[in-house]
Amino acid sequence: MKKHLPAKFLFLFISIALFSCTPDYQDLAKENISELLIKNQWNVQVINANTSYNYKDFTLGFDQRGLAVFNMNQSQVFGSWNLVDKNISLMLNATEVSVKQLNRTWNITSQKAGSIHFTCSDPSTGDQLVLTKK
Repeated sequence: MKKHLPAKFLFLFISIALFSCTPDYQDLAKENISELLIKNQWNVQVINANTSYNYKDFTLGFDQRGLAVFNMNQSQVFGSWNLVDKNISLMLNATEVSVKQLNRTWNITSQKAGSIHFTCSDPSTGDQLVLTKK
């Protein structure tokens, strides 16, 4: 009986290692970024050296034709988006400075369960963008 004990522990370890992924993470890994952006509404957060601005109760949506919609309070700001490789360019037609700071090219740095993390393509800013599924 004791000589089978190490084999049982090995089997248990392999089973846990292979089957312990969360369903959200598995889904995110299988989808491409464009499909993921289009099928969800996103909460927005921008982080930089001076501030961390959370666009509380604001959402950002994307469609397959390249339209981006930023929903803020009772109004919407329209614009465009384009994804090439791991870079997304946003251009929102806004006058508000806080919304205009989203108008950049962002490099995708990581994709986690329920969120996508970006850094600004201009490294001198140090800005980061986090989109979290609503």
